[in-house]
Amino acid sequence: MRIDGRVLPAPRLLYCYPNSKQQNCVTTPNNGTWDMRGKNFYLGVEIRKWAVVCFAEPAVVPSHNIQSFIGNLCKVAREIGMPFVDDYCFCRYAQSDQACSLLDYLLKEFVDLQLVICIVPGKSTVYGDLKRKGDLLGLTTQCVRSHNVSKNSPHTLSNLCMKINSKLGGTNVVISSPPPSVTCEPVLFVGCYLSRTSVSTPSDTASSVSHNETSIACIVGSVDGHPTRFAPVFRIQPRQTNTIVEMRDMMKEAILNFSRSTGYKPHKIVIYRAGIGEGTVDEILQTELRAVREACSMIDYNFQPGFTFIGLDVTHHTRLFASNDIDQIGNSRNVPAGTLVETGITVNNLFEFYLVSHAGIQGTSRPTKYVVMWDDNRMPPDEIHEMTYQLCHTQSRCTRSVSIPSPVYYAKLVAQRAKILMADEKFDIELFREKALTDGMLFA
Repeated sequence: MRIDGRVLPAPRLLYCYPNSKQQNCVTTPNNGTWDMRGKNFYLGVEIRKWAVVCFAEPAVVPSHNIQSFIGNLCKVAREIGMPFVDDYCFCRYAQSDQACSLLDYLLKEFVDLQLVICIVPGKSTVYGDLKRKGDLLGLTTQCVRSHNVSKNSPHTLSNLCMKINSKLGGTNVVISSPPPSVTCEPVLFVGCYLSRTSVSTPSDTASSVSHNETSIACIVGSVDGHPTRFAPVFRIQPRQTNTIVEMRDMMKEAILNFSRSTGYKPHKIVIYRAGIGEGTVDEILQTELRAVREACSMIDYNFQPGFTFIGLDVTHHTRLFASNDIDQIGNSRNVPAGTLVETGITVNNLFEFYLVSHAGIQGTSRPTKYVVMWDDNRMPPDEIHEMTYQLCHTQSRCTRSVSIPSPVYYAKLVAQRAKILMADEKFDIELFREKALTDGMLFA
C-alpha cells in the first residue's frame, strides 16, 4: 500500500558551553542521534561526597580496574559539566548479602553523601536490594555492571554521567524552541503507563487479592518548565482493568507537585497515555478524563485548565518503508527519524497519526500510533506533531531520540522500579515522593 508521509524537522537542543554558564550551545540531531563533544550539561551538578562499592569478586574486577574506571569516569564527567569535586570518601569490596547494611553504614558515617556507585556482577539479586534500600533511605545509587567497569568505554561512561546527573537533580538537555502553544503559559506534561506485570507485595499472604491479579499504574508529572524533570506517582490496582483506577488522586498529586516546584498552577495539561488499543479509547477517555477533571476540582473548584489527552499504541502491526532508495537509512533500510504519516492508514473522523521518532538500529522500525482523544486546548495539529517529536529527544539516558515521548518512557521506568520497591514491607513511599521531587529523578 502506497501512502504519503513527510519528515519532521529535527528539534534544536540546548546545552551549556564548556567552562561557561551560557546555556545557549545549540546542536541539531542527525537522524535522531547527536553527541556531546564540546558541550556541557544544560545544568550539571557538583559531586562532592561519594562512595564506591564493588560487589563483584576481586578476581572478576581487580582493584586496578576499579581505579582506572573511577579515573576515566571523573575525567568524562568533568568534560561534560558534572565534576566530581573531591575524591571518593569510601571504596571497598563487599559481599552481596552486605548490601543493605553497607548502605546503612555509609549514610550514618558520611554526612551529606550524594552518591554511591555500586559495581555489581552480571547475574545477581543485589541490584534489587540496593535499589530498595537506597530509595528507602533516600540515598542515590548508581549500579554499573562488572563487565562495563572492565571495558571502560567512553560511550558507557558518558551514558552513566547522564543518568547520575538526572538522579541528582541536574538537567541534561532542553528543547530550544518548543511550539508556541506550550510556551506562553504554565503547562504540566504527564506520562501514564499501566503495567500488566504482576507485582508481589508483603501483604499478599494476608490479602484476598493474589499478586498475580494485580498490576502497577504509574504516572509521571513534570516539575519544571522545560520539561525535563518529572516526579513519579504509582499505585497497585486489579490487573483486569483497562483504566487507571486511582487516576483522580494520582493526578491531584502530580498537579500539586508541579505547583510546589514552579509556583504556578498549570494553565494547560498535556497527557500522554500509553496502552491505547482497539476498543479501549472510549472507556479510557470517559473514565480517566473525568478523573482528571475531578482532581482539578478537588484542588480548587474554579481551577479548570485545558486538557490535551493523547493515547499511544505500540502493539499494532503497521510498518513504514521508504519508496525511494535515497530516503532509506542504514542496513535495515528504515525510514528516517521524524517520519510522520497522518493520512491513508488513519481513521478519517479521528485525529490519528503514526510517527517514527527514532533511528532504527536493528530490524524494521516500528512507528508509534498516536490518537488525540481530547483537546480543549485547541492546539494546531502541526504543533501536536512537533511537540510529540520534540519530547522524544529529552529522555536523560542517552544522546538518541526514543520511540515514545519522554514522559511515557519515564512512566515505564517507574513501573520497573515500583515492582522492586513494593516487595519491601519497610518501603516508605512518602520519602520516595519527597526525594524524587526535591533532589532528582531516582528512577532514571
